[in-house]
Amino acid sequence: MKRLILTVIAILAMAFVHAQRFEIKGIVKDSTNQELLQSATVFLESKTDSTLISYSITDENGFFKLVGNTAVKEFNFFTSFTGYKEYNKIITFENGTIIDLGTINLSSDVEFLEGIVVNARKAPVTVKQDTLEFNAKSFNTKADANLEDVIKELPGVEIDKDGKITVNGKEVTKILVNGKEFFGDDPQVALKNLPKEIIDKIQVTESKTEEQKANGEAGDANASEINITIDEDKNRGWFSRLTAGAGTDDRYSMSGIVNYFKDSFRVSVLGSSNNINSPGFSFDEIYDAMGNSAYSISRNSNGSFGINGISFGGSGGITSSRSAGLSLANDWDEKVELTGSYFYGNNDTETQTNNRTITFLPDREFTTTSSSRGRSMGDSHRINTRVEVKLDTLTTISIEPSYNQSSNISLSNRISNTQDDTGQEIDIETSNNSNSDNYTAGANLYFSRRFKKKGNSISLFTTINVNDSESINDFFSERVISDNGVIDETEIQNQIINQESKGTNFSITPTWRKSLSDDYRLNISYRVSANKQEQSRNVFDRDMVTGEATIFNDALSNDFETDNTQQRPSVGLSYNKDKTRWEITAGLLYQTLNTDNVALDSSFDRSFSNPYIRAYLSKQFG
Repeated sequence: MKRLILTVIAILAMAFVHAQRFEIKGIVKDSTNQELLQSATVFLESKTDSTLISYSITDENGFFKLVGNTAVKEFNFFTSFTGYKEYNKIITFENGTIIDLGTINLSSDVEFLEGIVVNARKAPVTVKQDTLEFNAKSFNTKADANLEDVIKELPGVEIDKDGKITVNGKEVTKILVNGKEFFGDDPQVALKNLPKEIIDKIQVTESKTEEQKANGEAGDANASEINITIDEDKNRGWFSRLTAGAGTDDRYSMSGIVNYFKDSFRVSVLGSSNNINSPGFSFDEIYDAMGNSAYSISRNSNGSFGINGISFGGSGGITSSRSAGLSLANDWDEKVELTGSYFYGNNDTETQTNNRTITFLPDREFTTTSSSRGRSMGDSHRINTRVEVKLDTLTTISIEPSYNQSSNISLSNRISNTQDDTGQEIDIETSNNSNSDNYTAGANLYFSRRFKKKGNSISLFTTINVNDSESINDFFSERVISDNGVIDETEIQNQIINQESKGTNFSITPTWRKSLSDDYRLNISYRVSANKQEQSRNVFDRDMVTGEATIFNDALSNDFETDNTQQRPSVGLSYNKDKTRWEITAGLLYQTLNTDNVALDSSFDRSFSNPYIRAYLSKQFG
């Protein structure tokens, strides 16, 4: 064993000795007018096997610097820029040498060739206006890598323990496949299921609303979205990924995805099942399925999470999860685009805990022994659809209906005994059995009509959402205080708790945009919204004789109805040129709020009218 350890240390030492630090720098210019080329791609490859060693892009001064450590002694150096011929050079140097390539002049690649196919090398990263594009095949990953494995290797990209993706500090709000949604707007499904073999490019752009896309406007500078382009030769036919594993104590895990792509038509089917405490689906999928009924949320460092007291994944018990989904997309005559998805999730979690605790105080000590058992089961269904119709080159209509439903059952029981050295004891027994059903349905409607002059348009955005949540809790608690075996006090809480929450949200926003010049734009809009909520909580105490829950508890019950309406006219001026963007908007907010407490027969009515101003400034440096 000692000889093995020494051998490993020797191998690591040799690798460290042979690894050499390199630093290469220079400036990239246009050979014609000596213009500095910003965002030109520079990268190093091993001369022997073309392995990618390092890469970067030039800054606003055309400057670049490649640094790192490698055992490779000979490199192929490349630099490229859209519209220019690629530059390459063989570099050999010793450890620690700094090489200054000086000024590299790229010549224009404007040629008109007929009947000739030119095969060009793909740079690992390129910048095209507002799009950052990565070549997936340039990054080394394991043999069975998925999209998540590739994204983790990209510069400036981070994925946290909850699966949240950030690119250069900007949160990724959605992942598209060939410009279409993939199982709704949850990035996790694409991350876990798309294999690297089919991926051609990974494109990162600013997140844009439908209005910004239709009018060619800049997107949200603080949020990004990722578009995955599929290899052309993989975009026609079937491909799949299947995994399965088994272990001791009847533990197992299996998952798979089957895809059929044919140009703009795409169908994907996925499924998973396991009993190793893997959620099988993401937090966002469960949260979206519960909608506004998600009143209690917890997230843990071990990757598990809980919603409404139901645990998903992690080490809090033994979890069995099953999930399945279907996604499809298609285009018709470049006028109609359809994307739709259905996702089903099921979980069954069992927990069991036994504790014994001794507490030492200055004047006494006491011991607490407790035992708890629990089980939670849940089903969720999520449907998302999007249809976009282009009536002509200037007019677009899109509608996005959605429906989420979930049913959950939770059973829990806990018994505890606390006693001190004086003979006093406290026995507590609690049980809580709950059933809940939740659903939410809604739709977004968007209409846009652009005019011939760039920047001029009218649009209408409408959204409606309804939700309903019902739950029944059977709650029992008994607390007994005794002294040396003689009962001093007993408290019992035995109740049925019925809760219901209903809501309706509606808004409509017409907007008129007028281009004042190439850089300035005027925006006028009028938003009207209405929000109605009904919440009731009815508590019934059980009769001690009959056991029936017929005694209404006024103190713990309530019944509220709330109506909230808003009118918000506004006018704004925006500026966008080079790397500077700003917008200032002023308007009037008129709001009415009506609240009725049905249980107490009281009401509250108020109206508010306030001017407001909102300003936004974005400046890009480098």
